[in-house]
Amino acid sequence: MRRTNPSSRSLAAQVEPDVGNIVFATGGYDHSVKFWHPHDGVCYRTAQHPESQVNKLEVTPDKRLVAAAAYQQIRMYEVNSSEPSPVYVFEGISKNVTAVGFYENGQFMYSGGEDATARIWDLRMGGASQQCQRLFQVNTPVTSICLHPNQATLVVADQSGTIYLWDLSTDHNEQHVSYLLHAANNLCVFVLHHACENYEVERQRHNKQMYNYT
Repeated sequence: MRRTNPSSRSLAAQVEPDVGNIVFATGGYDHSVKFWHPHDGVCYRTAQHPESQVNKLEVTPDKRLVAAAAYQQIRMYEVNSSEPSPVYVFEGISKNVTAVGFYENGQFMYSGGEDATARIWDLRMGGASQQCQRLFQVNTPVTSICLHPNQATLVVADQSGTIYLWDLSTDHNEQHVSYLLHAANNLCVFVLHHACENYEVERQRHNKQMYNYT
C-alpha cells in the first residue's frame, strides 16, 4: 500500500457523505473517476486515472473513501475532498483487479482479479510500499468475491464456475462447482451473495457436500 496525497473517487457507486447528500461516482474506460450531482446530472469533480481503466468501485463502510479497482492496482479516493489524487495506492498485483470489498469494521479490504488470486489487505497498516497480507490462489481468473456475514468466510468465484469457500480463521478452503454457471463460463455477484446468505443452511442440510446455490 502506497500513501499519496489526499484525493477523490469511483465505476458506479453511491455514497452518503457526512452532510447527508448522495454522491454518485462513476469510472470506466475513459480513465477517470467522476462525481455527479444525482438530482441534475452535473459532473462536479473528476479524478484522472491515467494508468488504466476502472474495473470496479466500492465504498468503505464509513463512507469516507472509494476504492477503484484497476489494472495492477487499487486506488482509494476521499469522498469529501477536491483533490484529484488518491489517498492510497495498493500495488503488487500482476493483472486486472475485477473485485473489491470491505469488512464491516472497515479495517480490512479484500480483492480478486485476473491473476487468479484473492487478496486480503490490512487497512490499518501504513508505510510507503505495503503489500497484501494474505493471498489465496485459485485456478482461473477471479470474477466475483463477497464476504459472508460472519466476517470469517470469503466466497470466491472464478471463471471456470467454481465457488471457493475460504475460511479466514483457519485458512481452510472448500471447492464447489456450479454446473449452471460453469456452462456460462462466468459467475455473477448476485449468485455469490445468495451463496453467502444460504451458506450455513446448505452446509448443514448437505453435510459439507455439493451446495445448491440456485
